[in-house]
Amino acid sequence: MVAIASVAILTPSADAAFPGENGRIAFVRELTGCDPIIDPSCKPQSVIFTTKGGGGDQRQLTHGAPPVADESPAFSPNGRKIAFDRFKGRPSEIYVMRSDGTHLRRLTHNNVTDIQPTFSPNGKRIAFARLTPRGRHGDFEIILMHADGGHKQKLTDNRWEDAEPAFSPNGGRIAFTSSRKNGPSDLFTIRTNGTHERKLTHNRVLDAQPSFSPNGRKIALKSERRGESGIFVMKADGTHRRRLTKGQRSEPAFSPNGRMIAFQRDFFVNESRRPEIFVMRADGSHQHDVTEGTVPDWGVRP
Repeated sequence: MVAIASVAILTPSADAAFPGENGRIAFVRELTGCDPIIDPSCKPQSVIFTTKGGGGDQRQLTHGAPPVADESPAFSPNGRKIAFDRFKGRPSEIYVMRSDGTHLRRLTHNNVTDIQPTFSPNGKRIAFARLTPRGRHGDFEIILMHADGGHKQKLTDNRWEDAEPAFSPNGGRIAFTSSRKNGPSDLFTIRTNGTHERKLTHNRVLDAQPSFSPNGRKIALKSERRGESGIFVMKADGTHRRRLTKGQRSEPAFSPNGRMIAFQRDFFVNESRRPEIFVMRADGSHQHDVTEGTVPDWGVRP
């Protein structure tokens, strides 16, 4: 987990569901539960899997030994590639691989943390969050680059925390999470040239992890109420907000056909956290467990 000011950001893959036939779900399995940001002696290990939408046929795609932590898997629009961030005992970088785990390639090369990649709808660009050195600890900003790692452009540049980018399905805007004036985080959108920033939520609670529906008309999100996180859905302009789940649910991801939502549900046993991937209908009904894991992303069938 990356803890940023008043926002707890889990390096998710929350983004747009590209329209198409439902394919596989990518997710992260944590093999060690420590966080090197909180505990510098920690040697984390997490790997990326995929599974069928209804569960079963699990395939492990990455195999890094400690201290390698692979996080934030995000499918390309055609379902043939997965971008993710990797921690290897130094600041995280952005990588891309084929959806079967082959042809791994590193896209960013620097000494700052790059996390939470998400593809544009045409597959030609990737947005991500970068830790920008500033002040005592620095802050995260939204960066846009070509899908081969070139031509990086900073979309936000301020002293607040901007992270968790998610492209709108038409590619015109990017939704993201931001904490302003050290308050709880809200959702914003910005054009891909860095202009016309808009605030979508105006609550005194934490709103985070935006995920567009395939038609671009809705956004699923995580919101905290009285210390309990749940999944909500609203129109893409921030209106008509509706709660779908109660309890510790987070990381919503629409299915490509828009009828389902994958999400993460956390169970706590003897103070130990056990995250599971669940799937439900887009109205919040018929919730069922798929597998152990975190931060799901639902790809189209290639």
